[in-house]
Amino acid sequence: FILMLIPKAHLLLLLLLQGGVAASRLAEAVVGDLGSAVLASSAAAPMIAVIDRTIVEAAARKDLTIAKAFRRCAGASLRPRFLLSAQCRWIALVYASTYAASNVVDSVCDASQSALPKLCATTVANTGTCLAKDAAFARAYSGTAVKVVPKTTFCLFLVRDVLTMACAFLLPGPVAAVTGAPRVAQFACPVAAQAVTVVPHLLALDFYNRPTASLRHRAAFLKERARGTWALRSLRALPAFGIGVLANNNLRATWRQQRGLLIVQEQQPPPTSTETARARAPPSS
Repeated sequence: FILMLIPKAHLLLLLLLQGGVAASRLAEAVVGDLGSAVLASSAAAPMIAVIDRTIVEAAARKDLTIAKAFRRCAGASLRPRFLLSAQCRWIALVYASTYAASNVVDSVCDASQSALPKLCATTVANTGTCLAKDAAFARAYSGTAVKVVPKTTFCLFLVRDVLTMACAFLLPGPVAAVTGAPRVAQFACPVAAQAVTVVPHLLALDFYNRPTASLRHRAAFLKERARGTWALRSLRALPAFGIGVLANNNLRATWRQQRGLLIVQEQQPPPTSTETARARAPPSS
């Protein structure tokens, strides 16, 4: 068997070298994926942190309107140390992991087959970190005594995150193909999703703040807070899945172009009718 392999040694060596080059290029692409995710999430984190804290504080206190809570949280964000605060670090972690999962799946999987892997990867990354972040925000800013987050709250957050990931990472492509406006689709799809996800989000917070509330009281709470929360969460979707995703995609594309990781195939223009006729004409004698 060994003697049979000796004449093919140069072919085996070539395969090993090709595999090493491919692995090296993949590693270089993943470095760009992770760096782009961290930079984009850091840019989007401050505004998202203000909005998330506003929603949590307004949901916990009846005497605090959403507008008043937003002004209070926005004022606190003007301090320089806000950028290094726990709330900003939580948000940066959530979206760095989300963007990184999307980027790495695109690098590893074939582009035409990455829809389902991307949804699974981004949902796992976003949901895991987002559940931890939401639990931390509820404990820190709800104004109630620190307590265990109920399972119902986690389940409602999970429903919210799956819907959000599908609208943010899967819908923009088909919508852009129909409308011919990819940037508009990237902004519009996550914003439109908030009309649905605002309900499980508010219910999750209400189950944490009022575990024993009746269905009638929860319906009244939704009626009172849904409109303002929907407006804030729609505004939140712009930096999270609009500006953040566009920044991530642009940084990633720039990295790949500079490192020569993009292979652009030149497309030849279709032949004209005259050229087709000449190709089909029999040769002249």
